[in-house]
Amino acid sequence: MRTQRTTPDQILTAALHRAGLRQTQQAYLRHLLTLWLVIPGRHSFTNLARYAPTTERTHRSWAQKPVPWVPLNSALVLQAQDQQILSHTGILGVDAVFIPKHGQHTPELASYWCGTQGRSVRGLEGTCVTWIDPLTHQPIPLSITQTPAAVPDGESRVDFYATVTLNTIMQLPDTLRSQLQAVVADAYYTKLKFVSRVVDEG
Repeated sequence: MRTQRTTPDQILTAALHRAGLRQTQQAYLRHLLTLWLVIPGRHSFTNLARYAPTTERTHRSWAQKPVPWVPLNSALVLQAQDQQILSHTGILGVDAVFIPKHGQHTPELASYWCGTQGRSVRGLEGTCVTWIDPLTHQPIPLSITQTPAAVPDGESRVDFYATVTLNTIMQLPDTLRSQLQAVVADAYYTKLKFVSRVVDEG
């Protein structure tokens, strides 16, 4: 018998509870994620406050508090599987996300490779690790981690990408780790120091 599907809001509420978040954090994230879907323009603190009863100060305060994104997004994957929206198998996609940025006061501002322009460009970069359902082709991002402008001596950005990937894998619940079939990325990640670490430690 096919499980009756619930509404997206019910799925989100169940995932927030499943991730073990505090009630106050659950309420704020449910409010924030709903705002993201409906407000026009940029998702700045000022714009968020303009379209909701919460103040800009409230949004800034919550933004300073850590959110366990991998457990939360993993709970969302499991909830979607329970509703038969996703299958019970997956692969991890790893790729860099580049954001053009200028100025002198933005943390971790540096030159990063921009695939769309085919050259290094000044801006910000993050490594995104995504759960991909190979049957429905549905991606659900698990984590995104900002790349530091400078890495420790003796290491490279490839070491950082491998560490981010492994940290995400280690935070997956056992159910999802058992369903994981492969880690996929573009040709840049075929470097030995990335592949060997992910295979040996992941």
